[in-house]
Amino acid sequence: SGKSTEKSISIDVQGPNTDPSCSIVSPNMGDSFVLGEAIIFQATAADAEVSSDDLEIVWISDKDGELGTGLVNSSGEVTFSYADLSANTHTIQFKAQDELESTCSDSIVISVGTPPLLSLTSPTDGDVVSQGDLVQFVGMVQDDEDLPSSIALSWVSDIDGEFSTQSANSNGDLELNTTSLSLGLHSITITAIDSNGFSDSELISLRVNAL
Repeated sequence: SGKSTEKSISIDVQGPNTDPSCSIVSPNMGDSFVLGEAIIFQATAADAEVSSDDLEIVWISDKDGELGTGLVNSSGEVTFSYADLSANTHTIQFKAQDELESTCSDSIVISVGTPPLLSLTSPTDGDVVSQGDLVQFVGMVQDDEDLPSSIALSWVSDIDGEFSTQSANSNGDLELNTTSLSLGLHSITITAIDSNGFSDSELISLRVNAL
């Protein structure tokens, strides 16, 4: 009979889908963290077709698996806190995916470990020795990740400066003998530094007395 009905919709036809872009902002490549420390991961994620907060995001460790997602705002800023990484060297991957399953990723390598443990049994704080006498430093150094003999040691006097870098043996036994300390009241700091850059130190006061 010639009657008709017409309806219309508006659609937007764009070009081929583009992959999202993403980048890890922090931590930095090679950073080290103490076991159990809360690590703040930050990244950026963007997509030309959809809002950043519509992207699917995930943080992944090659040692511990999927860690979580975190929060992403409309500006594409991502923040994620995690404190349960195992003691290891981790490759951390940040991954973003759009509605058509196009992805981007960025990765960094970080280390998680424990600091060394340094203890000094001799001399004791406040000891007095005579000028020219042999001073015997005795102690122990331990580390959960590194061999004791590979722990870097620095022996520093506030009067004489660094007077030794002698390390412990493979069992962690520490023994340093010296007759070179100058006259005076020394504040002596012994610092142990492991391969992750973690450290422990001991501070003692030692007087070298004139004859």
